[in-house]
Amino acid sequence: MVIESISNAKVKLLRSLYNKKGRNETGLFVVEGVNMVKDIPKSVDVVYYFVSDKKSDVLDSFELNPKAEVITLRNELFERVSETITPSGLIAICKIPTPIDYKCLNKLIILDGVKDLGNVGTIIRTAGACGFDAVLLFDSADPYSPKCIRSTMGGIFRVNVVNLEYSDFDWNGDVYLLDMAGVNIFDEAPNDKYAIVVGSEAKGASEYFRNRANKILSIPMQNNTESLNAGVSASLSMYILEHNRR
Repeated sequence: MVIESISNAKVKLLRSLYNKKGRNETGLFVVEGVNMVKDIPKSVDVVYYFVSDKKSDVLDSFELNPKAEVITLRNELFERVSETITPSGLIAICKIPTPIDYKCLNKLIILDGVKDLGNVGTIIRTAGACGFDAVLLFDSADPYSPKCIRSTMGGIFRVNVVNLEYSDFDWNGDVYLLDMAGVNIFDEAPNDKYAIVVGSEAKGASEYFRNRANKILSIPMQNNTESLNAGVSASLSMYILEHNRR
């Protein structure tokens, strides 16, 4: 059966997940693109695959989750509901993982008011590549937004992601805050259990984490450069501190 109507109940569900309210109400999120869907680990609960009738052969290139339902859409409808400029013809709907207990983890990256979806996605991607255990988000952009998911390039499946309130933060490792007024990050060798805090693109770090930080670190700049993009700063800092720790 090929679905042609945008009023179909499952199509309506898919469309609702492009909004944060829909994701919060259902506990589901969208993964779009053939390569991204192929990267979904078997441990992730996939509920539906949506495929364009013109590109249904993409399903033959990887092993589907046997518990998921495959839904075929007329290509014109698929292009209408897709959020990408050039749809690949494949979308998966997955369950948002249950948050883990981060208190026992050793390496954290903390996003403190980071609002740009691209920055959040970049940081999640780098955290996974750099071997960090979790990304904690405080007052930051939704990591399960489709744009953020695309920016992670599969990294959302390689690192734990936890949304928290400031009042709920309870962790006994060292906390490093990134700020231009800090000491040179190249001179710091962290212990095994540490966290890096990246502040808001517009306002910097919150008072909460300024008070909570054990040390403030900065990335040295040349040529009168004032600051770096939040995603770049976080990525560099993860690699520098991991290199120094070893």
